[in-house]
Amino acid sequence: MPDNSSGAAGAHYKIKCPYCFKEFSHDKVHFRMETYFKDEYELDPEGRSLEDLEELDDSPKKESLIEEYKLKRSFLLRPDQKYVDFWEKFSDTSEIPSPSTDGSISPFERAVYDPNHPAHKQFFSGEFERDRDNLVVSIKDCFGKTTSRRVCPHCHNPLPRGYGKHAVKFISVIGVTGSGKTVYLSQLINGLSTSCVAVGLSANYLSNNEREFVERNLILHGLPLPEGTSGKELAQPLFYNLIKGNDDGTIRTDTFVIYDIAGENCVSPESMKSYGEFVLNSSGIIFIIDPSQFLCWSETRDKKIKNEKIGTPHDVLNTIYNAFVEDSGGVKCKIPIAVSISKGDKIAGDVFSRHLEAVSPVFDEKGRKLPEFNVKEHEGIKSKLKKAIEIDPNGMTLNQDLQNMYEQYDYFILSAMGIGTEIIEGTELETPAGPTNPKRIEEPLFWLFHRFGYIGPFEKPLTFWQKMSKAFAKK
Repeated sequence: MPDNSSGAAGAHYKIKCPYCFKEFSHDKVHFRMETYFKDEYELDPEGRSLEDLEELDDSPKKESLIEEYKLKRSFLLRPDQKYVDFWEKFSDTSEIPSPSTDGSISPFERAVYDPNHPAHKQFFSGEFERDRDNLVVSIKDCFGKTTSRRVCPHCHNPLPRGYGKHAVKFISVIGVTGSGKTVYLSQLINGLSTSCVAVGLSANYLSNNEREFVERNLILHGLPLPEGTSGKELAQPLFYNLIKGNDDGTIRTDTFVIYDIAGENCVSPESMKSYGEFVLNSSGIIFIIDPSQFLCWSETRDKKIKNEKIGTPHDVLNTIYNAFVEDSGGVKCKIPIAVSISKGDKIAGDVFSRHLEAVSPVFDEKGRKLPEFNVKEHEGIKSKLKKAIEIDPNGMTLNQDLQNMYEQYDYFILSAMGIGTEIIEGTELETPAGPTNPKRIEEPLFWLFHRFGYIGPFEKPLTFWQKMSKAFAKK
């Protein structure tokens, strides 16, 4: 196993690219150059071309000017072929300039060089710069500018600051059009740091992608609801570090990466060719399902036909499993999947005979709040939700698919807005009918955290007599 432990003086970090999923050592990263030139007129102080310089009278100054011109030409903005090749199957890149960057400069047009390549040594000055834990973080270019723009050596996609130092978990959020996936993700990301406090974790974002995602998909009264992820678009991953303090004064840090995957990309083998890697490399899946997929909820029945045309839960589960089983030897898919029924405020009355409520905190026998996943409350909700789903033909199919093909799964109900919608006057666009009040949106993620061992409750080992009693009960 690679040593990705924080603080190891001679740690050797192994990085798994969050885009192409290839692995490489942290000291094999490539860098996007900090220095750049927009066009050839900037390569000479007087705006002369290479031909102009070559016509100058012979002199040491002429040679120096030509040498400098050629060196600068290597820093011209231009398409990066490795990067272009990666994004070609997704129509186009979704990467945008960071706030600190000249808005007219596409970050992926900067020259990319490999400090370990003999032919690229001339473009760098000095050795790698490392953080206190020995992770390679930056290097100076030959013009003296420090670049911390690390990219994957295989696909040249950007690596966020500190990415690769800690163990990484990948989480795919999947939902077909109309399921409310984009609204769910925006609300989840917008309140994630606050939500994680309830289970004793700190969640710190690593890139600009998280803020940009929320700003592009704001959920506010008076603003149109976001259109959702295009079936052909690959949204930028969302990066977080989860930090948990231990009783001995140390801390545990893990990185998790969230992918926004349109369900339409998981309904056929052809679409899975482009998006399958993101799903199959996932440590966990949150599968958002619109209640209109089930006939048992009459309030949403009118939407069913529209949703069936773009894929049912059966289509998605079946396609994911078929892609997984190609390399699995015919066993059940081992990726934990949180099957989450959205818009729960509309159906809570049918399921629980009451309103949908927020996740309750866990307390010990002395009334002290515990940083744990509320298993007891979840089991009660799940049993009622599963019972309601199983009276529906589509629900019976869903449950049978999960039992037969997936090793770890569970049911959830949530509401990303906690309120209905209304039409914006003079348009056909929907907006929240008032201030939003999300309910239980963090629960599927906390269930995955529980599965990953980030949070308790941790099951105590069974005693000998408990094992014997359990074995006897099965007979």
